[in-house]
Amino acid sequence: MFWEKFPSIAPDVVRVRDLIREELGSPSGELSSALVDLASRDAKLLRPGCMVLSARFGVGEGEIPERVVRLAAALEMLHMATLVHDDIVDDAATRRGGAALHRAYGVKEAVLMGDLLFAKALELVAEYASRDHAVFLSRGVRHILDGEIEEVEVRRALGRDAFSLRRYLRRILRKTGLLFVVAFHLGASEAGAEEEVVRRLRRIGYNVGMAFQVIDDVLDVAGRGLGKPVGRDVEQGVVGAPAVMLARREGERLGVWMRRACAGGVASRVWAGKVRRRLVASGAVEEARGFAQGFTARALREAGGLPAGRWRRVLEEVLAELVVRRV
Repeated sequence: MFWEKFPSIAPDVVRVRDLIREELGSPSGELSSALVDLASRDAKLLRPGCMVLSARFGVGEGEIPERVVRLAAALEMLHMATLVHDDIVDDAATRRGGAALHRAYGVKEAVLMGDLLFAKALELVAEYASRDHAVFLSRGVRHILDGEIEEVEVRRALGRDAFSLRRYLRRILRKTGLLFVVAFHLGASEAGAEEEVVRRLRRIGYNVGMAFQVIDDVLDVAGRGLGKPVGRDVEQGVVGAPAVMLARREGERLGVWMRRACAGGVASRVWAGKVRRRLVASGAVEEARGFAQGFTARALREAGGLPAGRWRRVLEEVLAELVVRRV
């Protein structure tokens, strides 16, 4: 688990993990067991951990409130639900080092498991979140789904607008950034942190989430650290940060190549390889890496404005491990 490196945070993340397993194990049955297994597989628990850490800026050395732990569990279950449904849409073979649920149990069963995750998460939100935070979180979920829909639309067209930087940023904010924003905001706010601290942590969440997705896009091309086949995004017509960078110079040709790369069949794999090689040779991968570093630098700068002390130091260490060293 990612948080084992941070002993001041790990015990509360374990509380979240154990609660998730407890929630998913009831009622018992094959599908519940499958969800417990998924929750136990090499799960980094990044978002709930960030939520617990941000709560420290409200409670200090005191105990993390139970409602924060339960909302952190809800956040992770929402994340898991999107992963289960994403895997169905993408027909992904693996997830977290094991078979994707739809491959192991069937598509219908996986859809139901994703729905169950959403339902259990929303139940916790309804019971433990304030009204304002419940609205904030529900709007976040809607925007995440908007981002998923937009990604499908981009894959279908792959026209010039698909490579727009503005559209890319909007899509990755919805796809990845928002849950980090929610994690940092809810943790601090529910724990009673000062409003300026909450706002600063929310900005940190934004920059962390954006950097995290851009780095994932880079690693999909560069080929290390994702635990999934290299170039999977290219083969599926997903426009990542390196493609956006290259499209500034070679947009029309890149669109043609990517349409061929995701057409299916043996020839598409040849074209996918060609796209990846061009992304590397053109310098687009390094441009995207620099783009991620910009978000990372802004997150660290915001962290430097938080109240000095133990928890700011821990946050800076977490940011270094989470995004700085991955770039």
